[in-house]
Amino acid sequence: MKKEDVLRDYYDMCNGTFKCIERRRCSGCKKLASLSSQQLFGVPPTTPASQLKPVHLKNIVQDLYRRARNNQKLLQDNKLLLHRWYEQRLLLGSLCVDATRRGISVLTVVEADDGTTCILHVFNAMQPSSRQEELRKMFPKGIKVVITRPSIGCLHPSVTPVVLYVQSPGNLDFVGVATSPPEKLVAMPPQELRKEGNALFAQGSYLVAIQYYSDCVAASLGRKDGGEEMKLEAVLAISNRAEAWLKLGMYEKAIADSNRAIGMDAFHAKSFYRKGRALMAIQEHVEARVSLKSAAKYSSDGDAKKEILEALAKCKVFLQQSQKGVYDVGDYVSSGCNAEHAPKCSDYVGPVEVRLTRDGRGRGLFVTKKVRLGELLLVSNNISFASCVKEEAGAAESELLVGALKACRSSQKIIHQLYAIDDAASVPSMKIFRPNLGYEGAMPPEEAPPLDVARIQGAVKAAYFPWTMLGQSECSKSRVWGLPAFVNHSCLPNVSKLEVGKATMFHAARDLHAGDELLISYVDPYAPWSTERRKALVEDWGFECHCRRCCLERSNKELLRDLLPLDDSLKYDSIEKCTQLLASVEERLGRVAGMSKDDKDLIRVTLFDFYGPLSVSGKKSADASGGHEALKLITPDRLFRLLHSTAPGHPKTLVFMSYLARFRESPSDVCHFLMDEFTAAYGSQCACLAWKVLQSYFEAALENFMEVGGLVEYRVCKCWFAEDKGFRVECLM
Repeated sequence: MKKEDVLRDYYDMCNGTFKCIERRRCSGCKKLASLSSQQLFGVPPTTPASQLKPVHLKNIVQDLYRRARNNQKLLQDNKLLLHRWYEQRLLLGSLCVDATRRGISVLTVVEADDGTTCILHVFNAMQPSSRQEELRKMFPKGIKVVITRPSIGCLHPSVTPVVLYVQSPGNLDFVGVATSPPEKLVAMPPQELRKEGNALFAQGSYLVAIQYYSDCVAASLGRKDGGEEMKLEAVLAISNRAEAWLKLGMYEKAIADSNRAIGMDAFHAKSFYRKGRALMAIQEHVEARVSLKSAAKYSSDGDAKKEILEALAKCKVFLQQSQKGVYDVGDYVSSGCNAEHAPKCSDYVGPVEVRLTRDGRGRGLFVTKKVRLGELLLVSNNISFASCVKEEAGAAESELLVGALKACRSSQKIIHQLYAIDDAASVPSMKIFRPNLGYEGAMPPEEAPPLDVARIQGAVKAAYFPWTMLGQSECSKSRVWGLPAFVNHSCLPNVSKLEVGKATMFHAARDLHAGDELLISYVDPYAPWSTERRKALVEDWGFECHCRRCCLERSNKELLRDLLPLDDSLKYDSIEKCTQLLASVEERLGRVAGMSKDDKDLIRVTLFDFYGPLSVSGKKSADASGGHEALKLITPDRLFRLLHSTAPGHPKTLVFMSYLARFRESPSDVCHFLMDEFTAAYGSQCACLAWKVLQSYFEAALENFMEVGGLVEYRVCKCWFAEDKGFRVECLM
C-alpha cells in the first residue's frame, strides 16, 4: 500500500469512517483513534534530550508485532490496545508524505533509512485556523527529523496501521534534508548549499532552508583547505539560519546562531541586527539596544542601515515603556480603539507583586505602594490567543494550548511563567515576569529542561480568560496571560483593562493603598446575581464569589427573587407601569431592616436598565411617580456615583454615564464624574483627548447606536422614552 494511502486510512480512522479489511466500520479503530495524550504518555519526563538513547524504528515496530502475537485472543476481541511509551528514547527518520491536519493534530508518515514506515501523529501541533500552506512549511516533506520520547500504538498490526505519537512539535528536531541519492548534498559546494537555502527561504520554506544552511556550515568548516573564504561562508550561513529562526518565532535559537556568527566575525552587522530583533521579541530591550547599536556601527549598506536605525528607534520606545510605563495610546483611544491604530507595546510591571491572599483563596496580585486613580499598574502581551464563535468555545482551550506550546519554544522565560502559574502552592519570583531580566548567561536552548506538556496544559486552564465581545454574545476572545493570570475576581472590581493589540493594560480604577489586592470582574458586573453572575462564575469558573456585593445579594436572595419579573420586556412598556414597579422595589428595600444606603444602592445597580431611563425621562416620570418620594431621590447624580462605585473602568459604566449625561440640560454639571470614569477606563490622558472621546460617546447615545471603544449596540442604549409611545427600541427624539 502506498504511504499516502496509509495516511488517508488513518485519517479516516480518526474520523470514524475507516473500513477495515472486512469493509466494515470497526469500533476498535475508533478506540485507537480516540486515544488521548494522557493515555499515551506517562509521568512528565526529567531526562534532558541530550541524554536520550537512540532506537531504530524497525526494532520498536517488531517489538509491537511480537506483543501482538502474544495477545492474539484479546486483539481479536478488540479488548487490547497495544501501545508503549519510549520515554528515554529517540529515533531518526524522514517525513515522506505531505502532512495533513486533523483538529490541532498533524498527521504524516515517517520513514527510517531501512525503509520502515509508520504514521506520525503529532498532538497540539497547529491551530485550527492554520492553512495547508503553513502546515507544509512546518512539516515539510523530505526533511530528516529526530523524534524524542515517542509512544507507539496499534490495535491490530494486520488490520490497522502502526502509529507513532508525540505530545507536541517540541518532540521533533529537524536535522537535515533527505535527498536521492543521499550523496547529492555531500557533493554540493558550500556556496551552492547556502544559495539553495536562500532560495527556499525566499519561498517561505524556513525549516528546509535551515537544513541547507546547516549543511553549508558543516561543509565549510569541515574543509581543511578552506581558510578565510570558508570561514566567511560559514558566518553567512549561520547568520542566515538565525534569520530563519526569527521567521519561525524561535528567538532563543536565533540568538544562539547570531552569537555564534559574531564569535567568528566580531564586525558582522547582520548578525548583530538579527540578535537585536530576537532580544526585542523576548522583552530584553536593554541588551537589544546594545546589539542594534553595534549593527548600526558596523553596517555600511545604506538601505540596511536605515532598517537598523528604525529597529533601534522602536527598541528605545520599548525600553521606555518597559522601564517607565510610558505608552502613547492617544491615537488609538481617539480612534475608538480601532485595532488598526493599536501601537505595539512592551510588557511593563509596575508596583505590583504576587502574594498569598489573607482569606485563603490562594494567590493574588497586590499593589506595593499607594496608587491613584488611572495609574498604570501592568501591561502584558498575550502568551496565547484564540477567537471563536460561541458554539465552538470548547475548542478555544485546545487552540490556546497550541499557542502556548509555540510560545514555549520561542523562550524559556515563557515556560517558567507557565510553570509558576501551574504550581498553585508556590509564590513565584517577580523576576520571571519582568522585562529586561537579562538574557546573556541564560541556559542555552539545547540544555533546557524537557517541556512538560501536562504542566503547560494545567497553566492554560488556570490562566485561561474567555471574554465575550460586547454586543456580540455569539463571539468570544480568549487569552492566556502571564502575570495577569494572578488577578482575582470581584463583582466590585478596582482595576480596569484596556486591550491594545496583543497587549492588555491594567489601570487603577480607584485610589488604592499599599497591600490592596487587584481585582477585576470575570463576568458582567451589571448582570443579576442569581440568574447570571453567580451561574456564570460557578459553571464557567468553578467558584462562588464572596465579595461584599455577592454576600449582600446572597443574604437577600428572596428579595432578589421577587425582583426577577422585571425582565427586559417591561422596559419597553409604559413609563407609568415601570415607575410603579420600581416604586414597589423601593418600598421593599425600605422594609429591609439594617440595610445601609450603600447596600441598597448595590441592589439597585443590577436594575439600572430600569432606573436609568426613568431618571432621564424628565417631567413625565415625576408625574407618573404617583407620590413615590423614594423614587424622586434616585437622581442622575446619585446614579453616577453608584455606577462609578460599582464597576469603575468597565466598558458598560462609561456607556451608562454617557447615556445619563446626554439627557441633562447641562452635561458639564457632571463632568467630574465623566472625567473620573474616563481615567478609570483609559488611564491618565490629556483633557483634550478625554473630551474628544466623551463627545463621541454622547454622539453615539444621540444616534442610538454604540460603536466606540470596542462597544457595539448595547440594549440599554436602545431603551428610550417617548411621551406618546412609552419606551421604544428605536430613537424617537
